[in-house]
Amino acid sequence: MGLTLSVHPGDRYTVVRVGGEIDLCLADPLQEGLLRIMRMHSTRLLLDLSAVSFMDCAGLQALGLTGRRAELRGGSMHLIAISPAVRRIIDLTGQRNVFPVHDPRQPHPSEPPVALTPESAGHRGGGNDTWTPPTGRQLAT
Repeated sequence: MGLTLSVHPGDRYTVVRVGGEIDLCLADPLQEGLLRIMRMHSTRLLLDLSAVSFMDCAGLQALGLTGRRAELRGGSMHLIAISPAVRRIIDLTGQRNVFPVHDPRQPHPSEPPVALTPESAGHRGGGNDTWTPPTGRQLAT
């Protein structure tokens, strides 16, 4: 299975739904895609990783580096939903404090997450674009 990125720009945040497998071969294309999204839309990213079926340490590192890049540009990156595969690698590496799951659009972290829709992110409409990373696989953004 490949990697897909679905982008839903909003007024304050850009929600990015990531699906597929994130391993050593796809970690760099993921990071490149997220950096491209930051340049095109917003440096404030909300990542929905609930459709990620596999992630290894390279994928986790790509997320960490992307989060640091967002902060350097005055933005942020938050995980708002994760799959069991993502939870597993976060737990195995002891990174729960580094990668907390919280939607900053909610007033209290203890509340259950809201259902994500393009409208809840303030989606302004418009078409999606497609980007082909150096690996030759297509990412729908």
